[in-house]
Amino acid sequence: FDAGPSAHWIALSAEQREAACQAALDSESLRLVGYEKGIRVIDAHKPYAVTIKFEGDATVGVKRKAALILEKILRTNCDPRLEVFCLEMKDASQLRRL
Repeated sequence: FDAGPSAHWIALSAEQREAACQAALDSESLRLVGYEKGIRVIDAHKPYAVTIKFEGDATVGVKRKAALILEKILRTNCDPRLEVFCLEMKDASQLRRL
């Protein structure tokens, strides 16, 4: 059984959800990726999902570890039903995209 997002979280506008998620991530960015403002909320229009983007030059390993912790942070601070998605990054190599 999935109860879905809380009524309070659904009642917030997308901008309010984005701001709440961003505040939670800003407070943990230094600890998770090693620098401030290293995680940016891209989208929180759906009440059950938030899309993020890693800023800066953190390694892939650091980003992977942080992504697992981010979902726990957002579920604790915002809504227990939230799922975190990372912005898809396209491969920069033209040869691999053929």
